[in-house]
Amino acid sequence: MPAGQGKNIRRVTSVDVIRSNAGEGQPGAYTFELTLDEGVEEYLLVVPDSEASTVARLIQHSSAMQLDKNTDDLIFENYGS
Repeated sequence: MPAGQGKNIRRVTSVDVIRSNAGEGQPGAYTFELTLDEGVEEYLLVVPDSEASTVARLIQHSSAMQLDKNTDDLIFENYGS
């Protein structure tokens, strides 16, 4: 990891989902709008149609989530608890 590039962990406090079409006969995409730290910032996670149900299931079955803004890693806590 380069010097000065530590973790930048933010708490995900809400999630909104937006469905968009790519055009006739084209697969669509889902955008998960993540609100970080009670509205301090927002982050858009765009996933293809084929992956949206997996991401939604991870969100639904986790008790909390965090986002590392330096690596764009979404961390699911206590999955299935």
